[in-house]
Amino acid sequence: MRRGVYLHLLLGDRKTPLPPRAARVDEWERFSDAWARELNRKPTIEYFKHHEAKSRTKQFENWPIAACEKKILSLASVITRFDIKYGFCAGIRNDMVRDLMKSAIPSVKTIRTLLEGVSRSYDWAFHIVVLLVLQMQVELGETDIVDFIFDEGADAFDDCRRRYNDIVKEALLPAEKQIAGTVSTGNDETLMPLQAADLLAGISTVNFRGQRTGKAYRLLHKNKRLIYAPINNEQTPFPNIESIISFLNVAWATKMIEKAKK
Repeated sequence: MRRGVYLHLLLGDRKTPLPPRAARVDEWERFSDAWARELNRKPTIEYFKHHEAKSRTKQFENWPIAACEKKILSLASVITRFDIKYGFCAGIRNDMVRDLMKSAIPSVKTIRTLLEGVSRSYDWAFHIVVLLVLQMQVELGETDIVDFIFDEGADAFDDCRRRYNDIVKEALLPAEKQIAGTVSTGNDETLMPLQAADLLAGISTVNFRGQRTGKAYRLLHKNKRLIYAPINNEQTPFPNIESIISFLNVAWATKMIEKAKK
């Protein structure tokens, strides 16, 4: 049996919420049917995106605020009816990664080449959520293969996938490696589980920023296991990154000195 973990990586100026949801593939199929029925319930929408609901644009254009909130709540209630084991909500400050990369002597372009799949906030979000989910599955005693499905459109995804396949999987603990499946992308306008991940990303962002916590968030918090794991210097997918950058700086400076002597 395989499990699907659907992820919506929402990148912003302050924090990056990473809300994966984990369930068996057959459960996701039943969930998708129920989600589609709720989308089609009047007033109907073709797909759900939290930012559209909050800004009342596209699918929610000209909707009253109360109707938008009611639709968010009704979709959140769909999540509570299915055996979706947990949702991870992690946050990362984009400036933490930017400042770290700025400490490198080589140009940003060079750093991204040398540290493929490591140098951007997306990279950190991608790898930490994969590691956290695999660790959680092992702790729960689950032995199903875990496949990760990210929302498509991120330029950094291919770099992260290569690093995951070529380096990360080989470095996992044996129990984690045994259940580590594939990473791929999907269309969040057609894949219902990605829309559910987007909903959790959206309502979690509101909570992270200290804004008003809505009924949908309270409903999920009451009925589902939501795990919060901030990404910082103590919890990072790249614990040796500062040492690596220091090494690169020394190597790059040495190279420049030797070049200047010629």
